[in-house]
Amino acid sequence: MTIDVNLSRNSSIPKSDFAHEPSGKPMIELSDVSVKFGSHTAVDRLNLTVNRGELFGFLGPNGAGKTTTIRVLTGQGPLTSGQASVAGHFLP
Repeated sequence: MTIDVNLSRNSSIPKSDFAHEPSGKPMIELSDVSVKFGSHTAVDRLNLTVNRGELFGFLGPNGAGKTTTIRVLTGQGPLTSGQASVAGHFLP
């Protein structure tokens, strides 16, 4: 699914090539991501792919791992296991 969003009210401004040129690589990719804090498992073997142009949100009850997953994606939280990448860059 591709969503074409032009935030500019002035159509004479060119669209960004980065936002509209498909590269074939997912923008966000998590593969078997787990995050543990001591004996507590906050995220358990999460697999997620968000392609360029897609909108994605996290819904779930308190303690489901939503904030922990966002911290991993922003480089603020370490992975216990698995791999994560954003825009083709692997996260530590």
